[in-house]
Amino acid sequence: MGGPIGQDQGFVLHRPANASDSPNEIQLSSSKELLRQISKDQGPCDYLVTLGYSGWEPGQLEEEIKQNDWLTVPACSNVLFNTPITNRWEAAIKLLGIDSSSLSDQ
Repeated sequence: MGGPIGQDQGFVLHRPANASDSPNEIQLSSSKELLRQISKDQGPCDYLVTLGYSGWEPGQLEEEIKQNDWLTVPACSNVLFNTPITNRWEAAIKLLGIDSSSLSDQ
């Protein structure tokens, strides 16, 4: 249920342009300058450009996670940037050691 509420907001999920500049393997930005750099092949090599976001009331997402409404895994740059989009969900679920065929929506 629900859906994107901020359809005008764009985000770029990316590896740092210079890995020595950041201890983080993955970064999130909404910088227009980063988009300009990417358009000129001067930005990071690995990136995902997204449009829109969904939101929750304060504490709502944390409560949903506690109730096991969500499966979460640590961010994995290999899954995000090296795995075809059609295979990402399966690759992410494998990080939990779960066979997706054993899951039920009940």
